Amino acid sequence: MGIVIVVVLIVAALAIAALIVIGRRRAAADAASSDSAPERDDPTPMTGLASALEQAIDSSGRPMSERLDDETPNVEDLRIPDDTGPLLRRALDHVVPLPDDETPAPESGDTPTS
Repeated sequence: MGIVIVVVLIVAALAIAALIVIGRRRAAADAASSDSAPERDDPTPMTGLASALEQAIDSSGRPMSERLDDETPNVEDLRIPDDTGPLLRRALDHVVPLPDDETPAPESGDTPTS
């Protein structure tokens, strides 16, 4: 009979210890989740880039603004004026396609002419 009482007391003590550990972990998780995402202000816009480029110099002692000006003709050939490709691709990523049996009706101004 004495052994049964000891076993019951040990099981009760383990159950109480488990409840305390679980309670502490939940409290720590709740505190971490509420503290982990503080609100941030919008970043300030970058200002003074031109003066920073004037102050920064490369290994040869030339200001970075001069180096950028010298490289501009090499980059101009790569620029595409009015390139809406990236914007269009991003917009199309958010479009939900219609099922095959649902085609939109043409608007009054979209009627084809023969």
